[in-house]
Amino acid sequence: MMLDKDQLYWFEPSMEFAMWFSRIQEQDVADRLRAMDEYSKKGRTEHTRIKIGRIMRALDVYKAQAGRFPTEAQGLQALVTKPTEEPVPTAWQPSFLNLPKDAWDREYVYMFQNSGEAPPEPKIISKGADGVLSTDDDVVSE
Repeated sequence: MMLDKDQLYWFEPSMEFAMWFSRIQEQDVADRLRAMDEYSKKGRTEHTRIKIGRIMRALDVYKAQAGRFPTEAQGLQALVTKPTEEPVPTAWQPSFLNLPKDAWDREYVYMFQNSGEAPPEPKIISKGADGVLSTDDDVVSE
């Protein structure tokens, strides 16, 4: 079936229709922006987890070479420059050229967690998107 030009007509949308359609477009854009923001947060969190894993492996290498993990006072800087305060490791090699930062361009928190009678293990923490320690968005080593 073919339509000829006399059967076709142009529909001129009303102002109400145009405003309704505009609101739908605005909502669609807002929904897409929220989805992109959520996707970005998940990506940054995963990127930070990967970096924390690298730091934990570097700490294991440091311990294998030096016989112990860096102290909290020496911090993660001990993976970049040889510590000069006690305990100074005898065997040492840098693990990084620069101290890694999280996906929000902040330094990691380095501390020890006590697990009963076992020797304390290092813990690496990113303060997450809000930049505040001990909130729900923190990314913590396992």
